[in-house]
Order: sequence, then C-alpha cells, then structure tokens
Amino acid sequence: MRESHHRTAAKIPRRAGHPPGGNPADPDAAEEIAEHFRDHRTAILAAGTLHVLGGFFFLWFLAALTTALRGLDESLAWLRTAALVGGVAAGALMLALTGPQTTGATTDIELVGAESSVAFWRLSHMFFVGAEFAFAVIVSAVSLIALSRFLLPRWLGWAGLVIAILLLIVPVGWIALLLLVPIWLVVVSVLLFTRARDESTSLVRDG
Repeated sequence: MRESHHRTAAKIPRRAGHPPGGNPADPDAAEEIAEHFRDHRTAILAAGTLHVLGGFFFLWFLAALTTALRGLDESLAWLRTAALVGGVAAGALMLALTGPQTTGATTDIELVGAESSVAFWRLSHMFFVGAEFAFAVIVSAVSLIALSRFLLPRWLGWAGLVIAILLLIVPVGWIALLLLVPIWLVVVSVLLFTRARDESTSLVRDG
C-alpha cells in the first residue's frame, strides 16, 4: 500500500503558473518539489516576507476604499458590501498562501519528503485559485461602481471588468492576478489619493 502511495505521489498533474516564490510550475515528480523546498529556503522565506507585507498594505487599501465608498447611493450599497467581502476574502487567501510555502521551507531538511511536499504544493495552489475568484469579486464590484460614475472614472470600470473576467478563467487567471491586479490596485490607490487631496485642498480654500 505504501508503494502504491509513492507511485501516486510521484506523478503530479501539471498546471501553468504558480505564486511568486512558490513551487515549480511544472514538476515532473514529487521529489522535484521536495528538492525545491530543500534547496531554495532563503528565496522562499524572502518571497514569503514580501508577500505578507503586500497583504498588510492591501488590507489598509481595503479599509481606505471602504471609507471612500461610504457616500455611495443606497441602491448600490450591495456593491460596497461585495467589494468589502471580496477584499477580505482575497486578503485572507493571499496571506494563507504563504503558509504552505514557509512551512516547507522551515521544516527540517530530513523531514521534507515527497508526500509532505506534494501537500504543501497542492495547498498553495488551492489558496491561489481561491484568491483569483475572491479578487474577481472586489475588482468587478469596484468596476461596476466606477461605471455608475461614482468616485472613479468609467474607463477604469471597463478595464476592471476585463480583469475580473480573466480572473474567473482558471487557465489564465494566474496571469491576471500576478500582473494585472497589482497594476489595478496601484491605479485605484492613486486615483483615491488624488481625489482625497483635491477635496482637502478645496475645503481649505472654502474655509
């Protein structure tokens, strides 16, 4: 029975894409994943640290976004709720994603075997795919709010809907999450900051 388990673990389904600092994207065998954890500890821990810091700032972004959406018309309040729920879920999943990675990297070399490495590998991808769908919720909610001509420009709404659709397509969703979502977050942050600054300046002048 143990030999059968080893044979099962030896063949890993291939999947394009992987989280930053994560496991091999296209492993041929479970032992390849184990070697990755044994040989790249420093890189994995460094990537995990940066990843957690990114999650930390994302949650602050979510708090600022929720505050900015307080003036949204009550008929669209459900979009504000969707953005908050999707954002919390996305942040939690992205933070949880570091767990399997850092656990594999900090486990004693003698204890990092093929079976445990496969478990870490599968968990990280499970969290990553979940994050894709969670980010699709917050991006689509904010995009629909932008299309209603509240707070953000309509062009951002259309661009966000395209990103949300890509996030829902699993084979390419990882590209959207790694490349497009960070750009979207930066753009939204800059627009919110600019709007808040302009409103503060206007209040000072009126005062």
